[in-house]
Parts: sequence; C-alpha cells; structure tokens
Amino acid sequence: MTDSTRKTTSSAEEKNATGIVALVHGIIAMVRVAPARIAAIFLGRHKVRYIVGISCVVAAVVLLLVLWVLLPGGSGSGSGSGSDSGSTPGAVDSGPPPAPTPIPVQTVLPGPAPTQAVQVPPMTETIATAGPNEDVTDKGVTVRLVSLRPIQTQGYARGEATGDGLAVTIVVTNVSDKDLPLLADVGLFYGPHSAPGMLQALDGHNSPFGKQTLAPGESAERTVAFAAPNKAGTPVAVQVLVGDGSFVIQATVGS
Repeated sequence: MTDSTRKTTSSAEEKNATGIVALVHGIIAMVRVAPARIAAIFLGRHKVRYIVGISCVVAAVVLLLVLWVLLPGGSGSGSGSGSDSGSTPGAVDSGPPPAPTPIPVQTVLPGPAPTQAVQVPPMTETIATAGPNEDVTDKGVTVRLVSLRPIQTQGYARGEATGDGLAVTIVVTNVSDKDLPLLADVGLFYGPHSAPGMLQALDGHNSPFGKQTLAPGESAERTVAFAAPNKAGTPVAVQVLVGDGSFVIQATVGS
C-alpha cells in the first residue's frame, strides 16, 4: 500500500467517524428534547422531569446500539467471526500414531542345580544316550555334543527371553549308505523336573548346519541357543531328533 493510498483511507475513516459522532449527537438531542416538549404540552410542567429522565435512559440505550452496530468490531462489521478461524467444528486433533507396544520378555529363568541326571521325556521308542564329547550312534546317525557354553540371550520375538542361557553345539555325522536330510530338532532340559530350556530362535548365538542334506560319511555342525540357568555345575540333558534316531546327551555346565 502506497503513502497516498494510506492517506486517502485515513481521511475516509476520519470522515466516517465524524459523521457517526454527529449522527449520535442528533439522535441524543432529538430523544431528550422532543419528549420533553411534548410532555410539557400535554402533561404539564411538573411531570416533565420524569419524562426527561426516561428520555435520558432511552438515549443511552440508543447510543449503545448505534455504537455497537456502526463502530468497527460490531456485529455489522462482519469481522472477528469465529467461523473465519479455518477450523472445522468438532474436529479432533488425533496427534501422532501411538508407539507400538513392546513385546514383554522374561529377564531371568531361575532353576535348580540338581546333582542327579536330568530325566528327558521320551520322544521315540528307543533313546541313545551318551556323555559330552562322546559319539552316540543310532539308526545310521552319529551325534556328538562338542560344546555347552554359558551365554546371555537376547529375546527378539514373543516367547523369547533375555538373560542367562546356554549355547549347545552338536555335530551330526551320516554313517549310513544314503543321504540324510538335516531336519534336526534340538531340545534342552534341566533340573529334577526336566524343565525345558526356552529356544531362542532369533538369538545371534544360533548357527545352522549350513546344508540341508548330508551325504554318506559327511558331518555338519549346528549351534542352538536356549534361555536356561547357566551356573557352573548345573546338569542338563540335550535331546536331538535327526533322521530316524533319537539321542540324549547328559552334560554339566562348565565341565
């Protein structure tokens, strides 16, 4: 906006304000004088004072109405309306989406440290048993427990735990004359009641066989992580199901 435009606008606003003030004064004079003269003619001088008082009240009300309608910011100006805010009535700001609920994990798995051998529930009719670093053979398959290491597990999925654990490393050898599919299930049990260790499928200590089939005479190694007590001297039983064989290896943590 230029200076000349601002001066023209200011002059127009001053003229409007002057006109409004003159109009208000005229209305006040008319309201105050006219009723008084009419009352003096018809009612007498002694009642004029009451009429004048009433006229003043009416004049004040009229003045307020005129100012409210004509001055900026009144109902006639059209400004300051709540509908111009740009907001939608009844709209609710939902805010950012809620954070996903973290999956609870168990921090510690306590367990006894019995001195007797751990009993393993039978999964097949026959079970071949052995001690750590001993070969145990059944139905064309040989299994050896080569490592039982205490670790700290990290639970990443539902049902997994964070805390004490054991990394079980086994070696499977095909001593048969045909290929052996490496579909091995490995389990861990501890304590007098054969409490099962919790398999940690996503833990970084896990290491797969690296192949799906063993040719005759071939071997493969696998490490499986479990959440379980790992105090030195804790007896455990490692169960391996591979091929048609079922194997149980008794061992002690830290031996």
